[in-house]
Amino acid sequence: MIHEFIILANFFKHREVKIDNAVFTLHYRVTSSLLFGSCVIIPLLMQYLSAITCIYSSKDIDEDFLNNYCWIKGTFTVKKCAAYGRDSAPYYGIQQNLPSDEIFHHTVYIWFPFILFVHGAFFYLPRYLWKSLEDGHVKQLVSELRGEDNKIDEGAKDERKKGLVNYLHRNMGYYNLYFASYCLCEGLNLINVLAQIFIAERIYHFNEFGVEMVRYLSRPSLTDVSGLNNVTEYNLGSKQEWIYNKFSKVERTCYDDVHPMLKFFPTITTCKFEHFGPTGQRVHVDGLCMLPVNLFMQMFFSFLWFWFFFVSLVTALNVVYRFVTIISPRIRLALLKSRLALVDDKDLERILRKFRAGDWFILYQLTKNLNSVICKDVVEDLASKISRAD
Repeated sequence: MIHEFIILANFFKHREVKIDNAVFTLHYRVTSSLLFGSCVIIPLLMQYLSAITCIYSSKDIDEDFLNNYCWIKGTFTVKKCAAYGRDSAPYYGIQQNLPSDEIFHHTVYIWFPFILFVHGAFFYLPRYLWKSLEDGHVKQLVSELRGEDNKIDEGAKDERKKGLVNYLHRNMGYYNLYFASYCLCEGLNLINVLAQIFIAERIYHFNEFGVEMVRYLSRPSLTDVSGLNNVTEYNLGSKQEWIYNKFSKVERTCYDDVHPMLKFFPTITTCKFEHFGPTGQRVHVDGLCMLPVNLFMQMFFSFLWFWFFFVSLVTALNVVYRFVTIISPRIRLALLKSRLALVDDKDLERILRKFRAGDWFILYQLTKNLNSVICKDVVEDLASKISRAD
């Protein structure tokens, strides 16, 4: 298990050269690490907290066998309006059910570590693709010019700066494909996070859980009722409840007061096992099961839903930002000015009049990896070279 933590720690190591931005880091480092870390934590909790413990109506069958059966086959709760908080059922979803009742099956827990690992791998995929396409290009350009290269003498640095200026001037107009590859990977970040939300919804009702959490937390308060208008009507047939307060008539279903954590990640569930008795008749064994690991699942998936929503929003804004930088030379100029405060604005304007979007992008990448003094020298020399060429 220590080996897994060592692998996880490698995601937090500082990269020598920056080839992407903070939104990329949000995907491949923060989110992937969160998901890979959960792949380690959940099995540990299952091991030390006992994944499932059940009590049964029959003592004729080994409890370990029944526990394993219920863990593999899954447990269930009953989504019945008159169940929790209205009749005598002690726990939500634990009651006698009719064939017409809606059953909520809980069968996916055993697969959560694998599912979360797949989520994490997909969040790392755009970074892996971009790193392969980039192929160490920026690292090669800034070699021997970075701030930590103190062992390189000034003469060698001057030669390296001169070589970098000549290279940028000679390759003007050839970086559009490089920039397009980066934009593609940024677009893949957005596609991926939306795809993971969709896949999670299909497998374990992830988005439904998150939406119900938001509805539950923002539901109308029933504490502000007073006077003659404080009337409640409840109809089990229509499964609707009407609350009359002094402001309005509020429609509520009977499920609105049940916390979504109890619906999607219950700690108490039901399991049924059938077998044939000594005389050949079918015997039904009912079990009441406790799932301690769901205490962690409730908090983790609540956080994960809001986190995915946050990452989706930030990534969508980043795609809009990238589109603006592609179509607007003024924005590109403003971004370079923000990183090159020591450089004369006229030099930057002279350069960008000749630069395409891809050329701007490679220069912007260099400003992330070189100190301000070296950037100033490179940009001024490049501006002079462009001016002489004109």
